[in-house]
Amino acid sequence: MKDCKAQRDNEAGDIIVEATMIFPIVILSVLALFFASLFMAQKANLQANLQNALIYFKASETDTFVSPLEHVQYNRNDGRYGAVGNIYDPPGEGQVDGARMFPYRFLGMRFNETKFREYFFESCGNMFFYDGTNVTLDVQTTNWVIYKKISATATQTMTIPIDTRIIGIDPDIEISATAEVVVMDGDNFVRSADMVVYMYQKSELKDYIEPIISKGVEFYNKFKEIFGVGE
Repeated sequence: MKDCKAQRDNEAGDIIVEATMIFPIVILSVLALFFASLFMAQKANLQANLQNALIYFKASETDTFVSPLEHVQYNRNDGRYGAVGNIYDPPGEGQVDGARMFPYRFLGMRFNETKFREYFFESCGNMFFYDGTNVTLDVQTTNWVIYKKISATATQTMTIPIDTRIIGIDPDIEISATAEVVVMDGDNFVRSADMVVYMYQKSELKDYIEPIISKGVEFYNKFKEIFGVGE
């Protein structure tokens, strides 16, 4: 009887020791999964906000009568949330902005980075865990003449509400999102191309270039004939 009682006491003691060791690990694992899911959700939120800001802002730069709102707004309609970031507002009679109506403005189109930054940070108010200072934005533009690519990377610093430094983990976690859009005004590009062709045909440059092109074509045809290219 004494041996059985002693054995039961030993087993109970083993269970307490095991629980003491496992319980903190279980709690930390649950917290880790909780914060990981929270950060993933916020990363998706940051990605959506950045992409929407780029799309709506670039539309206001390329479309004639489209203007950006103060920031991207998220409205609920029929049980669904939708983003609205600009407005179509044609001017009244006699109020047309000549600069926006100039048909060849695409040749000198510039991306207003300062204005976009203001637009994006105003939109950050829709995000979770934004305190006004914990988001940074890096914007780069590449101009390929016929179109322009705008790339943006937003980085947000989120702090775990538990001091994890005691287990060697930095409580400040950075999440980032990258998005890009292409700015191109097809109609104005066609007009611009037509203008260049017209100016070329009416200029004296045509008389110098066309003979050079003809000689190049003639040389190429002889090259194919000699080496049997294309046969």
